[in-house]
Amino acid sequence: MIQLNDITFGYKRRGNPVFSHFSMNLEPDSIYGLLGKNGAGKTTAMKLILGLAVPSGGEITLFGDNDLNKGRRKIGSLIEAPGLFRTCTAYENMKRFALLSGGDDDKIKELLELVGLADTGKKRAGKFSLGMKQRLGIAIALLGD
Repeated sequence: MIQLNDITFGYKRRGNPVFSHFSMNLEPDSIYGLLGKNGAGKTTAMKLILGLAVPSGGEITLFGDNDLNKGRRKIGSLIEAPGLFRTCTAYENMKRFALLSGGDDDKIKELLELVGLADTGKKRAGKFSLGMKQRLGIAIALLGD
């Protein structure tokens, strides 16, 4: 499903590679966790998969295809903190992200219900608790394919 083969990657400012000939194979219908101490490369691995960073060597395959843009349209993500529109409601945030990744009003309502934010009304995301922001971020990550 997701394969990283012989990946090499490093940040220019650090000098040392984050990954040197790193490989990982994630199978369908499985749950994985990335564990490691600070600086081990967990977030960098996610950024490589999502196209937020580009490896200097190796190959990434998503859903059995080398067309990474096609594969990335099928992936929802939430790294660290969600980038929300603070002056928008939960629904308005979902609507904006749905324009980018797909999803109609029915899907938006279903996901807001799933994460427990269906009844937030006109409350702006900037006034949400940390937990509410994280749940909205999860709902946004679940939009699209």
